[in-house]
Amino acid sequence: MYIYKILKTLSIICILLLPTKVFSFDYTKTVEKERIGEFKLLDSLLKHLDKEYIEEQIKYTRHLYLRFTDEYGEVYMLSKDSTFKQYSFFVKKDDPDFLIHSIRAMKGLPYNLCTKLHPEVVEMLDERFPTDDQYTEYVDFIYTKEPNLANIRDYKNTEMYVKCFDYINPEFLDNLSITIKTKEQAFWMREDLAN
Repeated sequence: MYIYKILKTLSIICILLLPTKVFSFDYTKTVEKERIGEFKLLDSLLKHLDKEYIEEQIKYTRHLYLRFTDEYGEVYMLSKDSTFKQYSFFVKKDDPDFLIHSIRAMKGLPYNLCTKLHPEVVEMLDERFPTDDQYTEYVDFIYTKEPNLANIRDYKNTEMYVKCFDYINPEFLDNLSITIKTKEQAFWMREDLAN
């Protein structure tokens, strides 16, 4: 445990010494309004993962969403490229094709560095996908130490989020993430969080 803390501290120091542009350039260039990298909204997740793995992940992550209805399930996947550390997808549990309704791409970063990079990533997305319908806020989340810094961007058919997460559980990845959701999935998430 002591060695882990030393390594984590050293990695944070190294990250803080690097210019911020190193992280955000590659991070945003694979983002589009309806896709992140090779993953596209409303495509079948079965193109990327097998059915058994998807079903296992939905069962494994169910405890994270006890307050939600059973309509959607979440599936995690480690990244195969260097741009992101991990992906998360929401799919409808009863959909045999497991169409993707939400894509979240995560870059592992300490919370303090994430909050410094957050405005830069938002600015880069503003240049590529301008919208007047956006706002930045701090959102409480039961699994994080601090409220999440979030920029929410509303488009005709989708919503895009840029968030910083500082998780309580050390097994979870503190991260800067970009999420793209269908309007339907975004509404489901908001409605259930409000209840």
